[in-house]
Amino acid sequence: MPYKYIVSVDSRPFNTAPPVIISALERLKWATRHTVDANAFQMPNELLALGYFEDMSIGYHDDGESSLGPTIATLSLGAPATMLIRMKDEYYNGFRKRDGKDKIYLQHDPVLPGCANEEARAELARKFNAKEITAEQYLAARQALPTSRREAPPMCTMALNHGDLAVMHGPDLQKYYEVNHLTPTVVHIGINTYCNCSTRLFRQVDFDLPLLLGT
Repeated sequence: MPYKYIVSVDSRPFNTAPPVIISALERLKWATRHTVDANAFQMPNELLALGYFEDMSIGYHDDGESSLGPTIATLSLGAPATMLIRMKDEYYNGFRKRDGKDKIYLQHDPVLPGCANEEARAELARKFNAKEITAEQYLAARQALPTSRREAPPMCTMALNHGDLAVMHGPDLQKYYEVNHLTPTVVHIGINTYCNCSTRLFRQVDFDLPLLLGT
């Protein structure tokens, strides 16, 4: 399956890949196996290699495609880089913007730790779920909360050096959060592995922040 983030990239089977790619794949399999619970472990069967040059970044994004499993492992090579993880804007603020203007409030607000107006939103969600207030009152109360124009701040900042391995596990991590890689110096190569299981449906609701395993 071709990779289609921003641009399409041709895929090749592993039996035609150079030895360095297979070596990276095996290291990432090892990292995944030693990080993820045995009952949740899925063998990586897809690898993406990305090269970043000076001052390049891929921008905030998630890898929550429906065909991918809940685990992403990354091997960093070359110059140091920084991995940032932040809450997606709609979950941070409790609403999404349509055409950059109109606010569309979430019908089911998960009220994640660290979100804007966390305590007030949590109390309103409790009252609504307990049927103490109506849907109309719930919406009006959230609309009355103070809003901020700023983007969600990073909740996790990780320095990635040559040979470092990072494993992100849990589908809700990709659902509620997004990742960015910053490369302030020369060349950095990020090699990611996934389990492409397009016929499976994952129902796990717990998520873990990335665990840095080291070199």
